[in-house]
Amino acid sequence: MQSVKSYFNPTLFRKNFVRFWPIWVVYLLSCLSLPLALSAEYSPAFTPDVLKYNTTSSILEHATSFSVPLSCVFGILVAIAVFSYLFSSRSVGFAHTLPMRREGLFLTNYLSGFCFFLFPLVLVFVISLLVCASMGVICIGTLLTWLVVHVLCTIFFYSFAVFCAMFTGHLLALPAFYIIFNVLALGISSILQVVFEYFLYGYSWGSFSALNTVADWLTPASMLSRLDCVSDRTTLTTAITGMEYALLYAVVGIVFAVLALLVYRRRQLELAGDVVAVRWVRPIFRYGFAACFSMVIGCVLYAIFTNDIIPFDSAPLLIFFLLLSGVIGYFLAEMLLQKSFRVFRRWKGCAVFSVCVLALSLCLAFDITGYTTRVPSSQNITGISISGISSAPYDSAATTSITSADSEVIAQILSVHQTLIGLKGSDNPYARSYSYLASAVTSIPQTSLSTTITYTLSSGAVITREYNATVSLSDLTADDSLASQLQTLINLPAANAYNASTYDASRNQFFSYALLDLIPANITSINMMVYDTEMDIWNTAECPVGNARTQLYDAILADFAEGTLGVRYLFDEDPERLTHTCANDITLVYSVPATTPNASGQQDSSYVQFTITMTPDAAHTISAMKDLGMLSDTNILITNDDSRADTLYKTNYVR
Repeated sequence: MQSVKSYFNPTLFRKNFVRFWPIWVVYLLSCLSLPLALSAEYSPAFTPDVLKYNTTSSILEHATSFSVPLSCVFGILVAIAVFSYLFSSRSVGFAHTLPMRREGLFLTNYLSGFCFFLFPLVLVFVISLLVCASMGVICIGTLLTWLVVHVLCTIFFYSFAVFCAMFTGHLLALPAFYIIFNVLALGISSILQVVFEYFLYGYSWGSFSALNTVADWLTPASMLSRLDCVSDRTTLTTAITGMEYALLYAVVGIVFAVLALLVYRRRQLELAGDVVAVRWVRPIFRYGFAACFSMVIGCVLYAIFTNDIIPFDSAPLLIFFLLLSGVIGYFLAEMLLQKSFRVFRRWKGCAVFSVCVLALSLCLAFDITGYTTRVPSSQNITGISISGISSAPYDSAATTSITSADSEVIAQILSVHQTLIGLKGSDNPYARSYSYLASAVTSIPQTSLSTTITYTLSSGAVITREYNATVSLSDLTADDSLASQLQTLINLPAANAYNASTYDASRNQFFSYALLDLIPANITSINMMVYDTEMDIWNTAECPVGNARTQLYDAILADFAEGTLGVRYLFDEDPERLTHTCANDITLVYSVPATTPNASGQQDSSYVQFTITMTPDAAHTISAMKDLGMLSDTNILITNDDSRADTLYKTNYVR
């Protein structure tokens, strides 16, 4: 009589529970942290509403904080345990002599492993429910949410671990594959961006947003970290966000479980003990391992040599290291697959791989897509920003980050961008990424820039470029030089950067205020340090209260309009800057009233402070300060040139 092959074996199910009891017991003990946390939250002094809020928060915070790490770690441990028979020729042969179809063997082991999670979770659910009831809190719905979150995360990570187990016959390879595949997309995205940064002049990390998005979605731990417990103590409400991600990855986990079953049905049992136990996956492993090894080790070698040995960037050198690392990686993968060192006879596959690496590297080196020279048309730009330009004097606009939609600013930044592109391959020591020439240090004042330009296009696309360059004071004599163009840019009226920000607690936002758009009535003080020639000390000259502040503020605006205040200089040592700016700074404090009353019904106010470097050319401001008694024959302005020469009361001060 022919025996009947079963799809489920209760004996094997029970045997797995008995044999691998330490795993599910440790998992149970880990989950018992929930009822312990609930007990710690109890206090007889709490009102029922507060007690329920604290209890609910603890449950949901436990769900969001523990579900992902516990599922991730125990998922691979359970998969290794219940499918450990696949890693030995003797055990895999014995297991498949049982009167069960492969589907039955797979389902029995898969379900027994899943119950390693489910039974402890249900037990902890019941214990936590009893703990809550003993405190007088009924929160079945919240505990069910906790249970669902844990189960959903478990389905994905456990199923993914089982999926990985179907492709390897080596015990140590399984956790390695599991860890690598969980972060593979993020790792490939990061190393690709390093390669792009080396090859593509002006590449800005994260420019390929689609690549980053795909990498995020293919990194489950990253997306599931969006599970969060949101609590509001004022309204005593708690909610969990990100459940849609947990549900989505649980569905993906079910798909992985089905795929694992399909692979298991056709798995070559004789390959137990091999790193890759599915023949059609071997080429994928071979070339994938070689590609990753090429990029990672190649970029590491290139960074070591270019920083410590070779004082310049070299595309041929980078290509050489990528090829060398790729060849090494190819034969290492072959050694793992063949379990032998005699693999060099397979040089033909290595040659094909090397040709592919060379072709792709040359495409990047010669920029066949035109990435490095592409500049958007001004007609398609709806917004533009440039950052990384520091300028003197050192007041509220010292670090310039310009964001504008003004046509004049857009045109000037486009001009700067074209000039930066023209520096590619030049002798500029910072024109190429990660390079530095010691000979760049000269007696001529220089400044190094790390400039980021971002375009927002009418299509909604965002283009970002980042450049490193060095400019010197002598470059200002050439109108078409980068230094001259940046000097022009930072002095455009529409690019004025005298802004200050403050936090508005009533709206939970930061708001920026422009110096030129303030309401005079909200100015709380204006003062300036002046040099007292009689006492030979610096004093603070305060603007009187009342209309005097409005008068002085209007004078400041008039000088800004005439370009005698707010002039920016790219170089601190610029002679123009030394003679046309003072060592005296105006400090203006502005009160920003809150939009809504605070808890006591009062209007809170925050303050922003502006610092403006005074100039000897600001006729309106100087006149107003003299009228207000802030400046006199003995309380004077000192130019930076005089201040540096230490001739404070001898020459050229402005009375």
